[in-house]
Amino acid sequence: MGEIFDDIRENHAEWIKKQKVFFVGTAPLDPNGKVNLSPKGYDCFRIISPNQVCYLELTGSGIETQSHVKENKRITIMFCTFEGAPRIMRLFGTGTIHHVGSSEFNTFFNEHYTSDNCDIHASTGKRPIIVVDVYKVGSSCGYGVPFYDYKGSRPTLANCWNKKSEDQVVDYWVLRNTTSLDGLPGMRHEKMGEKWAPTSKGEGKDTMGKFYDEMSADQQEWIKKQKMFIVASAPLSATGTINASPKGYDCFRIIDAHKACYLEMTGSGIETQSHVEENGRLTIMFMAFEGAPKILRLFGRGHVCRVDTPEYESLYTAHYKGTSPDFETIEGKRSIIVIFVEKVGISCGFGVPYYEYKENRPTLLNYWGKKTEDKVVEYWVQKNTQSVDGLPGMKHERMSEVACEHQDSPPVMASKRSVKEGSSAASSSPLGWVAGLCQNQLLTIGAVAVAAFGAGVAASSFLRN
Repeated sequence: MGEIFDDIRENHAEWIKKQKVFFVGTAPLDPNGKVNLSPKGYDCFRIISPNQVCYLELTGSGIETQSHVKENKRITIMFCTFEGAPRIMRLFGTGTIHHVGSSEFNTFFNEHYTSDNCDIHASTGKRPIIVVDVYKVGSSCGYGVPFYDYKGSRPTLANCWNKKSEDQVVDYWVLRNTTSLDGLPGMRHEKMGEKWAPTSKGEGKDTMGKFYDEMSADQQEWIKKQKMFIVASAPLSATGTINASPKGYDCFRIIDAHKACYLEMTGSGIETQSHVEENGRLTIMFMAFEGAPKILRLFGRGHVCRVDTPEYESLYTAHYKGTSPDFETIEGKRSIIVIFVEKVGISCGFGVPYYEYKENRPTLLNYWGKKTEDKVVEYWVQKNTQSVDGLPGMKHERMSEVACEHQDSPPVMASKRSVKEGSSAASSSPLGWVAGLCQNQLLTIGAVAVAAFGAGVAASSFLRN
């Protein structure tokens, strides 16, 4: 996904400190579990060292992050630029939960948070400090992230807890934070007494605000007004990296109350496609930067419809042809990803900062508008053949031909340190998937075409049903 580093470099740290919001992605190991994504505001993020960060969390209506980290430790923190030069940065790591009042919490809190540098320092609603040991840093272009102007911190969440006593906070934990949506153990604190006795797995509570089985008419209208959304996905591997990708360009479409889709332009990463094709899990999050606070999450199962397949053409004609922006004249379209919505979650969004929408960032569309189809295919081969964790990525009938021409290309997914130290390129090369097929003559161009056609027919039947 662009450039990969083994730690947070000095210029990364300076850039991160300027950001006003970040997004935390986690997921349970259960293949039917829900991937979570949470936006965080306030001045609560700290860089401890090149390989360790932390953030102070206020109590909210959900407990997904804590539950997932306690189960498997996987966590990704994503930053993206809304002002100035484009950039997305992801910190991939393992998390540790230090609950408020613990000796570890007190150590981190006293060292990194003071009344002078933290606007929620005195809040009664503090829940844990989450420490992340960072093992990989991904920096990518952010060409498709819209322009917003920062207007200030939203004080609603902090004000809410400042009016509550410590006992009222604990009562809220018992009421809303004892289990995740999928039934994993949630908030645990000695002041909760025996009330937090865990339920059996699978008896999860709809703790994150309100939940619905479909997108209501009001929710659909609200979604259509949003200028960006963020897609979260995760592999099944206990050591796999959670992904979060911001999307702009008015590319989201509601098909019906249970189904939606978005058009995906080619980018330097292929995580969403890889994860969805492995296990289907997909979460799409919208949030209100302007006006009344709100977070809306669509939890569901995804299906990837690759460009040039029959199901892609059907969806494109029905939902994108003749719309603005004019995707028809632009190369670089990679897929339409369909989400079959299983649950709609609404939560307060009281901690999301205020931003004012300015306009879509034209950089990504302008970039692909100058490229030919051949250049797009070459890019897929060089950048999109596998995920960060090595899962299969982009597949297209023309890619095997290009791969044979570029078998000796250097690995672009390897970390900076690994390349410098001369590590083996074979395992990390993005060409391994297709180039290996060329070398071993396991797949001809004709066979790929037949396979792609067969997959398209099967997927078309799947979408109709």
